[in-house]
Amino acid sequence: MAPAVTGLIGASATTGSITELIDSVEYQYRAVGTTEWTTVAKSTEITNLQLGEYEVRLAATDTAFASRPARVNVD
Repeated sequence: MAPAVTGLIGASATTGSITELIDSVEYQYRAVGTTEWTTVAKSTEITNLQLGEYEVRLAATDTAFASRPARVNVD
């Protein structure tokens, strides 16, 4: 298993975003308490999020499992 994701920042206005992603890496995220992961194409941020708490992880690759999720609060 890959190490947990670190260094992410939750930011908000009327919709929230998670920034500080590395654009050469594929991520997955979900709202805390839900079960389905959403894959993010290689990008530096996740946008248009409802305010709340999210889990973000590195997506699995051909050579590594998905990382442990990091929790990010978007408020």
